[in-house]
Amino acid sequence: MVGYDLDGFQFFRYFAVVLVGQYLAVTFATLAVALSRDYNDAALIGNLSFTLQTMTSGYFVRVNNIPVYARWTRWISYVVSVAY
Repeated sequence: MVGYDLDGFQFFRYFAVVLVGQYLAVTFATLAVALSRDYNDAALIGNLSFTLQTMTSGYFVRVNNIPVYARWTRWISYVVSVAY
């Protein structure tokens, strides 16, 4: 919660973003397990895909700092609505 004022609305907005991000991660992990019942394969699928989704959506790296040739990837990311 860096940079937020002491306001209830901003706290609950931050909490909502974190909660939705958590639900996205759990849902995607469930999808990865449905694709492959082997733990190693499911962990690889889930972690790699979720990391790529969050990196390209501006969740970890600001969209303005992503190179121009890779910015189009934020439009195929389902996490983009959480980051904004």
